[in-house]
Amino acid sequence: MEVRNTSSCAKCGSSINPEASFCQNCGAPIRSEPRPTPRPNTSDIPVPGRRQVNRVGRFILVVAFLIFLILVLDWSFSASNRSGTASSNTSSTVSVQLPPSEVAFISTVTPFEERYGKAANEYQKSALRSKRAQALAAILPSLSVENWVGQISSMTTTSDGNGTISVVLPGSQIKVVTDNNSLSASLDSDNTLIPQGSQLYNDLANLAQGDTVFFSGSFLPSDANQLDYIEELSLTEEGSMTEPAFLFRFVRVEKQSATSSEKPSPYVGSGEQGAESTTPQESSQQADVIPAPVAPPASATKAAPAAATMEPVTSDERFKPYANRRFGFSIDYPQSFVAKNPPVDGDGIELASSDGSAILVASGSNNPGFDLAKYYEIAVQSVKGDLGYRRVASDWFVVSWRRRDRIVYQKTFVGKGSENSFTFSYPFNQRAEYGRIVVTIEKSFCPGDLRQSW
Repeated sequence: MEVRNTSSCAKCGSSINPEASFCQNCGAPIRSEPRPTPRPNTSDIPVPGRRQVNRVGRFILVVAFLIFLILVLDWSFSASNRSGTASSNTSSTVSVQLPPSEVAFISTVTPFEERYGKAANEYQKSALRSKRAQALAAILPSLSVENWVGQISSMTTTSDGNGTISVVLPGSQIKVVTDNNSLSASLDSDNTLIPQGSQLYNDLANLAQGDTVFFSGSFLPSDANQLDYIEELSLTEEGSMTEPAFLFRFVRVEKQSATSSEKPSPYVGSGEQGAESTTPQESSQQADVIPAPVAPPASATKAAPAAATMEPVTSDERFKPYANRRFGFSIDYPQSFVAKNPPVDGDGIELASSDGSAILVASGSNNPGFDLAKYYEIAVQSVKGDLGYRRVASDWFVVSWRRRDRIVYQKTFVGKGSENSFTFSYPFNQRAEYGRIVVTIEKSFCPGDLRQSW
């Protein structure tokens, strides 16, 4: 390797030319420091693919930023909408404090729905229904309520123009309802229909399905079997326990104000605790509006007919008794009615009015294995006309309908061994007269021993 000494020769000490390779005096080679080899500037050397990689990275960063920006804007917009909706709902919704008696009623009935669904067998289920009746008797001894809150689920009218209504209690499937009975004015002393032209009817005419309302009135006591304490209209036990519809006589229904949650002024005679007092003048004006609380019958026999609490409507017609020897049932019929040819098997009797316009048939038959629900289903499916009054109890049902110019009323008792029933049909244009007669017939009808087949 070539070396240089830029001052003097290392051998002879003579001065040398910095550019000389050999000493001019002695000829010795001149040693010099090696010159560093310059390194190339790699930053100026193009690397294949580097530009493409940089472009892709920048593109990804831009896309990620845009996505982030969109998400932030969307969240802000949604939060604004939620805030606006909540504000709107708050301003349009009025909270209503339920009366203590209504809270107790809902809290008592609702848990039995779940307990019924979890029951292991029919014995446990039936026992739960009895326990519910006992619980209701404890919290609602008077059957009268005031200023309860609910939502109208249906509003209809009967063929006679009277009103029916169904109200659902808050947070539950419990309904309080009127009968859907077009004949109840003449057939049932527990008529719950809303008479056309009454003040209540006119008030309801200004309401609609879905309205939240305050209502007052009284429940109807259960029939002689005391199965539910309060009269309940479901066809089956399951329906009674999971979606109960309790019979109710409404005396006042008022729409909840959109701007106020205050309850309307209470009526006199309600069983509500803490009701405000009224003046003697108000009491005298309202005393005939509120029905007196009705206590359920203290005791009754299984075979007693549903209308045992009804008083016969005054009629010019006199009645005669008929007793069926085979099935053991009995019934009273108008004295003027004439018996037709009796059946050879002795299962009943058929009678007709003197002019043949009204017909009464009372009979019995052995049960082929049907339960009450099946008999009721068959009866309803056999109706040829406009179905009107319907009611179902633990061992009987009633169905009434109108076909063209005739009204038909049927009541049937059902047991494991046999069934007893009567059917009364008469002209529609004579319903005032025969409506009074059918009340007495229904009251007198008493079944035989339904546990047996004959």
